[in-house]
Amino acid sequence: ETSPANTSTPAHAGGDDARGARILVAEDSLVNQKVIAAVLRKRGYRVVVAGDGREAVRIVESSTGDDPVRLVLMDVQMPIMDGLEATRMLREAAEWRKLPIVAMTAHSMSGDRERCFESGMTGYIPKPVHAAHLIRTIEEQLGGVMVEKLAEGDAGHVCLLGMVCLETYARSASTPGSGLPSIHSRKAP
Repeated sequence: ETSPANTSTPAHAGGDDARGARILVAEDSLVNQKVIAAVLRKRGYRVVVAGDGREAVRIVESSTGDDPVRLVLMDVQMPIMDGLEATRMLREAAEWRKLPIVAMTAHSMSGDRERCFESGMTGYIPKPVHAAHLIRTIEEQLGGVMVEKLAEGDAGHVCLLGMVCLETYARSASTPGSGLPSIHSRKAP
């Protein structure tokens, strides 16, 4: 699939069965596009591809109605417009503020992950992309799992936590002497 639907309801995550959901892969590497698309299609997702951030924004903005893009896998470094800028543009419009946008990047320097979340991304996948991690992240994102930040004293750590993990962590953090910071929900961008 290479073109978005042209109807009128905003894209959103969660809800009905996530299988068969349209996922936008915004990636400039043809090899990565093909590999990621093959993994997603094998899992039952439908894929649309953008080669740069500007094209990704155009596809999402025109993806409304009965068959919206339900999640974006966004390469951080792309020509024309990078993934961080594309994400910021999408977050400016109210109808795209809850759309899951997952960063894909080979950059793992200190601060890179935080820059992705600050731009409005809701998840992070390091490259090289491992199929199991990719699928797990997508399924968590489509299931409505939000990014959680740890307490101010540990603000440099950002984790994707499933509900069971979150509850277990919260119980452990409230145990005196555990040394674990409490959890504060990340506000939607």
